[in-house]
Amino acid sequence: MASAAEKAAAGEVDYADRAFHRALFTHIEKKVVPTVPPDASPPLPILVYAIRNILRPQPILSLIPRLLHLLAHLEILRSQTLTHIQNILHRHRQYASKPHDAIRLLDHEERDALQSILDPPRLKAQRTVYREVIHGCCLLHIHHLWRTYDPAKDPPLTTLLIDYFPAFFQRDPDIRPQCQTALKVRPWHYAITEQELNENRRVGQQAAQFMLDAAQYVDDPAKYCADHGHDATALFDDLFPAPDVRKIVDAIELFIETVQLACDTVQSVLEDNPPNSL
Repeated sequence: MASAAEKAAAGEVDYADRAFHRALFTHIEKKVVPTVPPDASPPLPILVYAIRNILRPQPILSLIPRLLHLLAHLEILRSQTLTHIQNILHRHRQYASKPHDAIRLLDHEERDALQSILDPPRLKAQRTVYREVIHGCCLLHIHHLWRTYDPAKDPPLTTLLIDYFPAFFQRDPDIRPQCQTALKVRPWHYAITEQELNENRRVGQQAAQFMLDAAQYVDDPAKYCADHGHDATALFDDLFPAPDVRKIVDAIELFIETVQLACDTVQSVLEDNPPNSL
């Protein structure tokens, strides 16, 4: 019978099975934590399990901040894998120019598989999916907190808005230092580009507008509807629909599959080559 760790690695997980969760937690506590450096990302199967444990069977919206950290780890792992592939191909080119009997080069199929992962449009699309997922999760969490906010348990909404959309809120000089800190320390902003900062400003504006409009509606629903041309009987959820949860989950699954494919390809190449090869 396969162990919990083997099932997690194979993606054979019943997320409603509490016994499985207990067995996997024990494995992580006793086998993974003692061997993985504290500053390293978790192994891919454990990382994927943790992400899906938040998403399945139904997404737990209160855990979105934790989900953002896990997704950031997944993106870092993707980046590290790409660097690993670049190094493998670089060594292949080095030894191909100076053949050595003790070194087995990559075959044509292996080389093509690795090079296809580094296709620039493909990499750009992957990064775009990641950033869209991050922004989707941030917006979804803001919408969720608007309905469920408990000042006794939840951090101030302004803190989350700064953490999620620092590029937008840094226009306020009073909180600009906090925004700069968020860009540096929140892992989902790691390696953010200027174009991505512009998108963060745009989505931040969207989040701020939601907060403003929702507050006006709650203060006087009839006046808000009249001022904005809505039917007086319009419901809050009709006026302020939350981001599509299913679409966000599907995008996360697509991103997971992308990282798994890259890691599996590298692992396959390495397993097919003995220690004295590439």
